[in-house]
Amino acid sequence: MPLHLEIVTAERHVLSDDVDQINAPTLDGRIGILPKHMPLITVLSEGELSIIKGGVRTEFAVFGGFMEVLPDRVTIFPIRAIAPMKSTSNVPKMHVAVPRSALHNANPTRIWHLLRQICVAH
Repeated sequence: MPLHLEIVTAERHVLSDDVDQINAPTLDGRIGILPKHMPLITVLSEGELSIIKGGVRTEFAVFGGFMEVLPDRVTIFPIRAIAPMKSTSNVPKMHVAVPRSALHNANPTRIWHLLRQICVAH
């Protein structure tokens, strides 16, 4: 039973898809969401939002916001979300570590440029 995911920012509808798992940064730490998860609403912190579908992980940089979890769907309302140009499942870990370590102190424009460099290079 897949989990339906919607990611919506003030600017655009980022994603609508059925996924297997979601791992999100919250103010209380990272949380993993699987189908049939108990309902909750939580505040997102800045960090990496990972989505797993069919064994392939796709990562987004999110900058705060809210997440509503229901047993069959999750709706994420980030203040800002930056999506990679392609899945990072085949990108070597040493390349992915650059934007992850930069998330904490870098501004959104700098993170976008780092993600583009990684995605375009591969």
